[in-house]
Amino acid sequence: RARLDSFAAAVRVSQERYRDALQLARAAAEAAESSNEREALGRAYAALDWAHYMLGEAEQAKYGERALEIFRESGQPDRAADVMINLGAWAYYEGRWDDAVSWYEGAQAESKRAGNDMAAATAAANMAELTISQRRFDEAEAVIREAVRTFKAAGDPYSTLFAETQLGRLMLGRGEWERANDLLGRLRDDATGMGQISSALEVTAHRAMALVGLGEAERALAEIDEAERQAGEEAELLQAGVAHGRAIALLAIGRVADALTQIEIGLDCARANSLAYDEALLLDLKKAAGESLPDPDAERLASLRIQLGLS
Repeated sequence: RARLDSFAAAVRVSQERYRDALQLARAAAEAAESSNEREALGRAYAALDWAHYMLGEAEQAKYGERALEIFRESGQPDRAADVMINLGAWAYYEGRWDDAVSWYEGAQAESKRAGNDMAAATAAANMAELTISQRRFDEAEAVIREAVRTFKAAGDPYSTLFAETQLGRLMLGRGEWERANDLLGRLRDDATGMGQISSALEVTAHRAMALVGLGEAERALAEIDEAERQAGEEAELLQAGVAHGRAIALLAIGRVADALTQIEIGLDCARANSLAYDEALLLDLKKAAGESLPDPDAERLASLRIQLGLS
C-alpha cells in the first residue's frame, strides 16, 4: 500500500491534481513509516512538499530535504536529483536565487553522475527560467532551446511544456509579441489537452502581455477568466501571476482602478506565499500605473531588485 499510494501521489502531482495528491501522499507516508518502506516514504515526502507548495501552504512544505536524504542513503541519484530540482524551484519562488542556483547545479551534477540526460536538462531549464527572469536573454536562449530539443527527442510532453513556456517568456521579454502569442497560444491548448489545467492558466497569464502588445487586451481578459474558471482551487500559487496578467490588460484599456485592485490582490498572494519575484513585478507595475508607492513599498521594491539581481 505504501508503494502504490506513493506512486499514485506522484502521478496526481504530475496531473496537477494537488488535493488528491495530498490525500494519497499522507496515506503513503503513514503506511511507509509503519512498514519501514524507505523508498515509498521518500516519494510520499516529495509529493507532499510539492502539493502543499502549489496549494499555497508553504508553511507545511517541510519534507523535501528529508526525501533527499532518503534517496541519497538508498543510492538513488536520479531521484535525489529530482528532489534537488524541486528544492531549487521552491528557492526560486521565494526569491532565494543563490540557493536555487546551488540546488540546480547540484541536481545537474547528480544527473550527470547517473547518466540521466533528462534530469540534467530539467535542471538546466529551471536555471534558464531564473536567468530569463533576470532578463539575461541571450545567455538563457541556447540553454532553453537545447532543453526543448532534449525533451522532444525523449517524447516527454510535460517537460517540453515547461521548457517552451520559458521560451515564450523569453520572447515576451524581448517584445516579440507575435512569436510569443503564437507559441503561448499553442502551449495553452497543449496544456489543456493534457489535463494540465494549472499550467494552462499560467501560460494564459503570460500570454496576456503578448495580446496586449498586439492590441487585444479584452481578449486577454476573457482568456484569463476562462482559464481561471477551469483551474478552480488547484492554483493558489499562480494567483499573483494571474493578477499581474489581468492588471496589464486592464491598464491597456484604461481601467486603472480595476487594475490597481488586481495588483493588490496579487500582492496579497505574493506576500502570503513569499513569492519575491511576483511581488517585485507587481510593485513595478503599480509604479508604472502612475501610483506613488508608499515608502515601505518603495523600500521593499528596491530591496527585492537587489536581492534578485534585477536590472
